[in-house]
Amino acid sequence: MDKHVRDRWLGILLVFGGMLALVVMGTFSGFPGWRTGWTNHHRWMGAMPAMWNQENPLPATDSVLEQGRFYYERFCVACHGVRGEGDGPAAKGLRPRPPALAITGRYPMIPDGYYFWRIKEGGRAFGTPMPSFDSLLTDPEIWSVVAYIRAGFPEVPAGASPVSTRKNLEEGGRP
Repeated sequence: MDKHVRDRWLGILLVFGGMLALVVMGTFSGFPGWRTGWTNHHRWMGAMPAMWNQENPLPATDSVLEQGRFYYERFCVACHGVRGEGDGPAAKGLRPRPPALAITGRYPMIPDGYYFWRIKEGGRAFGTPMPSFDSLLTDPEIWSVVAYIRAGFPEVPAGASPVSTRKNLEEGGRP
């Protein structure tokens, strides 16, 4: 075998061997990025709940988006941030960090039902600290948050905070 061909194959084997070693070490080590990301993603993919493939039954009307905004500000801003960039004040101490919904909300390959399921069930399936909102929000309220995320966080003034909904809360807790 020609020395150059042998060296090329040896280089390719070393690169792929090193990549495999990193994946194996990361999967079984304490490095949280591997355990909570790649491996957990594959762990639950085989058993996706039926709700994952549902389409949002609510139309993205102004009233639905306003309701979604209300609940997003009340329950989600602290971690996901005002504009859904994963930069809320509570996000700094979370591992893994909350996803940037402003980006993932635009991905057509992520169905509406996935967001519904994540909000309803929380992050247990992924080993994340996201709480379940099943006992706090009704299904239509969760779907309104999904519509708000999918619409790209419309009409959210810069610097808004959950405090902006306090008046609504004092007047009955629903928008």
